[in-house]
This record gives sequence, structure tokens and C-alpha cells, in this order.
Amino acid sequence: MDQADAERLAELFGHAITLPEADRRRYAAEVCRDDPDVCAELVSLLSAYEHAPDDYLEHLAQALRLGDPLDLEPGTLLGPYRIESLIGAGGMGRVYSATDIRLGRSVAVKVLSTTLADNAHFHARFYREAQTIASLTHPNICILHDIGQHAGLDFLVMERLEGPTLATRLESGSLPLGQALAIAIEIADALTAAHRLRIVHRDLKPANIMLTRTGSKLLDFGLAKAAAPRLGATTPTEVSSLTTEGAIVGTFQYMAPEQLEGNEADPRTDIFALGAVLYEMLTGKKTFEGQSHASLIAAILHSEPAAVSASQPLAPPALDRIVSRCLAKTPDNRWQDARDLVLELQWIADARSALVPPVPGRPDERLSSRVGSPPRALLVLALCAVTGILAFLIGLRQTTLLSPHVTRLTFDRGTVREARFTPDGKTVLYGAAWRGEPIRIFQTRIGSIESSTLQVPDAEVLAVSSTGELAISIGHRFRSWIGEGTLARAPLVGGTFRELAEHVRAADWSPDGAELAIVRRVNGRDRLEYPIGNALHETTGYISHLRVSPSGDAVAYHDHQVFGDNRGRISIVTRRGERRHLTQEWAAEDGLAWSRDGREVWFAASDAGRNVLFAVTLDGRLRRTWAAPADLTILDIGPEGQVLATANTIRTDINWWGTARDEERDISWYAWSYAKDVTPDGRMILLTRFGEESGHDYKIGIRRIDTPTAVLLGNGTGSLFSPDARWVIGMTQSEPSLFLLPTGAGERRTLTAAGFSYITAGWFPDGRRVIFAARHNDSAPSAYLQDIDGSAPVRLPQPIPQLRSDWAIRVSPDGSKFFGAQTSGPPVIIPTGAGGQPRVLHEVSAEDLPVSWTADGRGILLVRQSTDPMTAVIARFDLASGVIENLRETRIADRSGGRSLSCIATPTAANVVCNVGRYLTDLYLVEHLK
Repeated sequence: MDQADAERLAELFGHAITLPEADRRRYAAEVCRDDPDVCAELVSLLSAYEHAPDDYLEHLAQALRLGDPLDLEPGTLLGPYRIESLIGAGGMGRVYSATDIRLGRSVAVKVLSTTLADNAHFHARFYREAQTIASLTHPNICILHDIGQHAGLDFLVMERLEGPTLATRLESGSLPLGQALAIAIEIADALTAAHRLRIVHRDLKPANIMLTRTGSKLLDFGLAKAAAPRLGATTPTEVSSLTTEGAIVGTFQYMAPEQLEGNEADPRTDIFALGAVLYEMLTGKKTFEGQSHASLIAAILHSEPAAVSASQPLAPPALDRIVSRCLAKTPDNRWQDARDLVLELQWIADARSALVPPVPGRPDERLSSRVGSPPRALLVLALCAVTGILAFLIGLRQTTLLSPHVTRLTFDRGTVREARFTPDGKTVLYGAAWRGEPIRIFQTRIGSIESSTLQVPDAEVLAVSSTGELAISIGHRFRSWIGEGTLARAPLVGGTFRELAEHVRAADWSPDGAELAIVRRVNGRDRLEYPIGNALHETTGYISHLRVSPSGDAVAYHDHQVFGDNRGRISIVTRRGERRHLTQEWAAEDGLAWSRDGREVWFAASDAGRNVLFAVTLDGRLRRTWAAPADLTILDIGPEGQVLATANTIRTDINWWGTARDEERDISWYAWSYAKDVTPDGRMILLTRFGEESGHDYKIGIRRIDTPTAVLLGNGTGSLFSPDARWVIGMTQSEPSLFLLPTGAGERRTLTAAGFSYITAGWFPDGRRVIFAARHNDSAPSAYLQDIDGSAPVRLPQPIPQLRSDWAIRVSPDGSKFFGAQTSGPPVIIPTGAGGQPRVLHEVSAEDLPVSWTADGRGILLVRQSTDPMTAVIARFDLASGVIENLRETRIADRSGGRSLSCIATPTAANVVCNVGRYLTDLYLVEHLK
């Protein structure tokens, strides 16, 4: 087949799969009756597609098998990527080592076959899949950094990895048990992250697992299954082919029965493949073998492999059960969730490390079969005895482990934010805002369904000391995830309270009850102090849920990098100021407590799904403790190991009001989205979706008032529409990026420049330039102008204060100035040209947020917070006189669980859009968690 035939085949195939299945063969016969070779290829391709439609890209790549780009010489530039050398080649293109000249980092660039890229159907499908894969962020998944096009070549930019593949390592035989478990745990954890985003790998095998110095990495998530280049290799990858007579494709040996039968793959399909990989790591043998395609398929469908223990006598018997369950023929009989598999494998690894003493020599050194000398024989006997003990303990665990027992403690409608046990563990104190009322502190006895109000002011409970003294927050107010009030100490029974400090977010007592650790806001930064006055850490983000260790020598806390965004990681800091992170960054975190022995920190978090409970050791080993069909927050651990946790319903309602005061619509986008901007005519809304299935960088969408649902534009956080509403400017945080997304037809434009950490952004009135606030190479925040053609940013000379990342900046109609919301303090107006200084609007409150310029540029619209947290007032602020004129009031009728209210408005306040954050919770006592 020559190039012309290949291009024609791609075009015909792309059209054929849009037809009903019954019409495809007739179409093939009609369009290529004069070319039997192309017709035969088309029919074969359609048969493969109908057998496994999800493998569209692989079918097309295998069918064309030509059109690879020419070799790119070292020094060639693909956009900002400089080619260094060829790594490998396969059916879909070639992989090069390259350098990102903006950031100075090594990357791997995969350049796609021009034949594939020129096909419109393939091209669209490929870009959609790439966007999906880009949402995956996990330390054991090869990162997709970028996707682009240059000089007619489409390319992917991936993390550059060094090391052998697992397939290469297995050529030397089985792996030591500890190493095999470590790899399996890492890959299962990577699959967990993918499956939660509804991404199924479908081609898990040793060749797609790379062993690097920092751990194993899972490659090729659905992007290039026809060719699996080893990104750290120095020679091209050899690709098995179904067309080679007598050859067995390596992937076949890891396929689940449902894949071979042409049924749909789901997460359990990946679990089967992982079981096959684990079996091979432990035994050094293929799980299923055959002399032909037919015999191999028959073995997978009908045969059972020998037990792992038959080849690895020292392997715990529980591994036989785990591997066997992975390899169950029926998906319903396998592990249903990769996270459950992580926990089982981690339990074996933990038990093994606790029982088996370290063996001198290299970590991967296998026990010699020579047992002639007495010391070696004694060692083998000792290990056999340990294995027997381990098997007994595993069996005991499986028969005696109690399931969690859950008791509900609250029964009203509203929000419980914090709860603590009293020292005896028999009474629970909690702060709750029921039915939209202010936060009050309640107490309840374990075993009772009644709660009584504590005789202290309306406040939040922060901590209870070992001596029975309370730390409370008076006048505690929440803005989204962030709370703040006046810290006071009060006796648990009788007496008066004493105020200690203002603007305190969180507090906890030392074990002896003599000192307090606190977090408070100082000059726009969160400061962690322990004891009060001794600063251990400061951040421009925010700190939450701090807890002092049982030994009193360290504080654990949630470290949130972006102010107002509850993504974060678990960190600890010692009294000496030594700080380290225990976990990766999670998409959401809420709640924290130390285990009673101080060896673990328990917390609630998610990687863009609902929060579940985790525990992490001080050396960073992670395990999941409990998941429930609800979003969870851990609040405290009692003296007998019982846990206080809330089950949370979190959502944001988005309400739109039209010109008529009674014209109101619910335009919510799933359960947790925010309106970020509205066009001047009030008819189109810019949305950012958070929460489940949104990934670490979230999703951007638009909603037209006259349409029933929103349209997804891409990943990121949206800031503002362009003046003509044809573009949206957006950002991502995990990989700092600034970009434009079209609201209609068009392609994404990247504005990202090297070294920038973006805070917030906006547009100039001409629509040809953007303005953004950012830090450059960790410098102080500055404002920058940039043309949308992607030219280099230009820094404004004026210093700017710290601006809120969740609030857009807006340029005045004449382009001479812009406003922004400060993280601490009233709004600020800053000139866009040389000369002049920022003007802080001291006439308005720090709680008032700027939402729009008036059409004449002489004033700005503010959303003012009233004494009622579920009421917002839209007002006009005159820049010359400082007069504030209220224009419109918006009041939310259902106040239950209201945690936040933020609004945007058109320049005349004719249209108002409000985000109503609701956080409804029930408090539970959970026993028997381990």
C-alpha cells in the first residue's frame, strides 16, 4: 500500500465508522469496488473496530503502517522543544529526547505519523483522548506535559524518564518479594487515580512499566498502544505484530477474558492485567502460555495458573489469594477497586517488613539455593518460621477483623465543622450551624441522640485540652473553605472565657494542655505559631486543620498552596522549624488527626473524587483506612481509637437573575461549579467545575441561558471572557500555564512563558492583549501585559499587592487601570502605564468584592456582604466622590448549610449570577477502624 492508498483508506474508514453497523460493509463494497486491495483492508479494519471499538487508534495505526515523519535532526525546534536524539519508533510515529528551552528541562517528544494526523476523524479523536490523559497527575504515571502542532507535525510532550522497563528486568528472572510488592503497590495506586477519572489503561504489561530511581512509572495510557517506546532506552522499540506468522503478541498474555471476547473493558480489566504482571514478577514465569494464538487465548479463557507459592515458597499464602482474585475469569469475582488491592498489598508489605529482619547485601539479592553452611541453613529455617507466623497472622486477620461500626450523633439540617472528644472519650463537643443559624457549640454523650448547647458565646470549637479546657473561635466566619475568628480559652464546665488573639483560623493544645499551636492571618499570609508568638511557618496560601503530635514535638497540618483552594498536601513542622511534606498534593483535603501512638497522621482527601480517610506514616507510607458512599472528613481520634467523622454533601448552586427582579433560573453545572464571569448582555456564563471527575486542574465550561446545559471547553480554571466573548482566558496550577480557549470554533492558544507562577488574569478592552498577575522565578507578585499572539510578557513598573487567585482582574474601559481583590484588605486599583501608584479603596470593606466597571469607567460595581451571610448587595462605587449607591439585593431563601455566597453582575446590574456554596453534614462515631 502506497501513501495515496493509505490516505484514502484512512478517509474511508473515518467515514464508515460514522454509519450504522449494518451499512458499513455495503458502503465499503460501493466506494472501492475498483480497488479490491483497499476494499479488503477496509473490511478487515472495520471488523477489528467492531470487535473492540475503544481501540480505534490502534486499529488505524496498524492498518496504515506508514507515513512516519522524517528523522528530525538534533537542534530542530518543534515549538519550544529542541530535538536532541531519537529514542524509538513505532506504528504511530517516533519518539525523541528533547529539551524544553523555556523551562530548561528534558522531555520526551512523540511525533505522530503524518498519515494518521492528516485524517480528520483520527485527529479529533486523538486530541480528545490527549485532553483526558492530561488530567492524570500521579507520581507513578508518566506525565503528559503538552500537545502541539508545528510545521505540519502533531506531537505529544511527555515526562522524560530514565531506566529499564519491567519487561527488561524480568528477562533476568523473578523479582525479590519486597521489590515486587513495591512495584505492584505503586502501579495499583496509579490505576486507582486513573480509574477515578474513568480512564482504563487496557494495555497494562511489563513493557509499559518503567523502573526509575524514584519508583515505577506506568506508561502509554491509551495514547500509543501500537508502539510502546521505552522512554529511557537508547535503541528503537521492537513491536510484536499480529501479522507475523506464529508470533504471539506480548499484550495477549496480559489480556483479560472479556477483552479477548470483544466485550467492553472497565477498571477490572486493568486489575486482571496487574494480576498477571504481579504473578510474573513473583514467579519469573508468564501467567498464561501457548504455542499459538489459539492455544494462548484458550489458556486465558479456561486455564488457571499454578499458585504463586509453588514457585515462591517464602511468599505469604495471602498472595496466592490476592493474585487468584485478580485473575478471576469473571470481572465480578475480581477486586472491584484498585484501591482495595493497594490496601491488601500494603498490609502484606507492612507485615513482612515488621516480621522479616533485613538481609545483608544488595536489596534485590535473591537467597542462594546453596544451604550447605550452617549459618545459611539457619537463616533459611528462620525465614521459613517467620513465613509460618506471617501466614497465621494473615489468616487470623481475615477471620477476626471487625468491620467499622458507625453511630450517627447529629440529626438536624446544617453544618458541623469541628468536633472533639473530651479527655475521657465519653462526651463529644462540636460546633454546628443548624438551619442557617450562627455557629454554636453543642455537647452530646456517646450513646445518646440528644445534644445540648454549651454555655459559651456563639463560636466554633477548635480544641479540647487534656485538662478539660476549650480553645474556641468567637465570631467565627467561613469564606468557602477558610474560617476565621477571635481565639479564646474557656473552661469546659462553668467560668468565663478569655480572648487571646484575632484572625485565628485553627488551634490545638499541646499534650499537657499548657500551650497552644495556632494559625492566624498576618499581613496577607497564614502563619503557624507553636507556642503562640513562635512562628514556625508562613505561606501566601493557607493552612488548615493543624494538630499537635502526642509527643508535643511536631505539628501536622494541611498545606494549601493556593489561597481559597482546598487542594493541598499533608505536612509536618517540628518545634525547631524543620518542615517536610508527607504526601503528594491532593485535589481536596479536609480534616486531620494523629493516631494515638503518634506514628501516623490520619486525614481525609481525594484525587478529584469524594474524600476518603487515609493514614500516612512520618516517612510517607500511605494507606487507606475507610471509604464510604459519601464525602468524609475526619475530626478527632478518641482514647480508645474511636473516630469522629462527618459525612458531607458538598455542592454549589448557581442562580441567575434577569432584568425582572423575579426572573430567576438555576444554571448549576453538576454539583460543584462556580460562575466566574457573565457577558455584558447577561446571556452567557463562564463556569469552572470542581469536585468529582474534574481532575487537579478542574474544568472550564460555558452556559448560555437559552440552552439546557453547559458546554465543556477544556481543563483549567476560567477567569474572564474576552470583550467580544469569543475567547476565555484560563490557567492551570499543577503545571503553571496561561492559555486562551475559544467559545466557538477554533483552537486553544498557549500564552505560557517560562518561569511564571500565575495568580489571576484579565483582558484589555481591545481584546488583543491580556493582563495577568504572577510571580516570576519566585519573585514578588507583579502585573504583566501580553499580546495574545504569544509574544513575551511585559512587566508593569508598579508594585502590586497580593491578589486573590480566585478573583479576576478587570481593566477599565479606557485601558488606563485595572482593579483586583486583595487576599487581605479592600479592593485595589492599579495603573496599567508608567507613573502612578496603586489606590486601595479604603472607603469600602475588605469583604466587598469588585465585579465590573461601569460603562463610563467612572465607577465600579461591588458585591457587598451584609450581616446576613446568604444575602448579597450589588452596589456602585463612584471613584471620584467615594459614594456607594446600593443597586440591587439578592437574598437566598434556603440558608441551610450555606458556607459561601459570591456573585458577579453585568455593568448595569441588570443581570446577577450567584454561587451558593452549601456544606451539609452529619456527625458520626466510627469504631473498629484500623
